[in-house]
This record gives sequence, structure tokens and C-alpha cells, in this order.
Amino acid sequence: MRKQTGGSNSLWDSVRTWQSKSSLPSLAAGLFFGSLAGLGAYQVSQNPNNIWVSLITSGALTAVMGTRFYHSRKFMPAGLIAGVSLLMVGRLALKMLEKPQEK
Repeated sequence: MRKQTGGSNSLWDSVRTWQSKSSLPSLAAGLFFGSLAGLGAYQVSQNPNNIWVSLITSGALTAVMGTRFYHSRKFMPAGLIAGVSLLMVGRLALKMLEKPQEK
């Protein structure tokens, strides 16, 4: 069984949302952020110190979806994505602060 990454889940969800609601802006945003999340995950898997694409993508998603959640007060999907993105920003920030391991 193939393991899906966060980026591929976001891409798939954006296509499903577009099919059900015909929302072109949602499709474009999902494809954009899903692609960036996938690229960031790939870069971190190749070099654990290369976190910038993931950090910027997670920060942007936190800001955008957090604003949508603040105005709508609907947890799904804005609140959930904002929360998960904020956790990712925290994880990446901690990763930046930890000392490099000596080999």
C-alpha cells in the first residue's frame, strides 16, 4: 500500500472540492499549496536542514486559513488546516533551534 504525503492529500482534496462545488479558486489554491507542501516535504527528506519551503508554506497556510476561520468560525476546513499548519510551523521552528548532531 502506498503512503500518501500531506502534499498529495491536499492535491487530491482540492480536486474533490472542485468537482463537488466547481470552485476554481479553491482548486487553484489547493494545487498551489499542495505542490509547495509536497516540494517542501521532499526537500526535508533529502536534507533535514532544508526547511524553508515547508516553513513558508505552513506559515502562509496558517495565516490564510486562520483568517478564514476567524471570520467564519467554521472549524471545517479552515480551522483544521490552520491548526495543523500552526503545529507544523512550531515543529519546524523547533527543528531550526536544535543543535546539529555530530557524526
